[in-house]
Amino acid sequence: MTSARKKMFAVSFLNVVLLVTLLHAATSSTLLCYDCDAERECEDPVLHNVRLVNCNKQYPDADGKIVCLTLNIYLPESRGFDVYKSGYYRGCRVIPPSEESNFCDNLKMKYSNHMVISSCNYCNTTRCVP
Repeated sequence: MTSARKKMFAVSFLNVVLLVTLLHAATSSTLLCYDCDAERECEDPVLHNVRLVNCNKQYPDADGKIVCLTLNIYLPESRGFDVYKSGYYRGCRVIPPSEESNFCDNLKMKYSNHMVISSCNYCNTTRCVP
């Protein structure tokens, strides 16, 4: 291999590495979360191939930490025809900086008159199941 070909190969190789690095950086800032409401498949979103939503697009101007949230909610006065039902809910949520340490506790207190939140978990990696 001649010197000129070696240089051209090295430049091409560096361009590929740079492209891969840029693509990784662009996609690593995207948080994809499962999105479902109190249906059976929401209990195991991976198994049931539940739809994903791009949280960064849903909250482009978020002032806080964007997370995938899972709540298990019990509605004591739920009727069969109500829009909301007891069960698992998954989706994106923004946690304000002031609530990072006690977000789930605050959420449980805020809605305690309307529902029982038996579990509240969140994570911040794509397709995570907290």
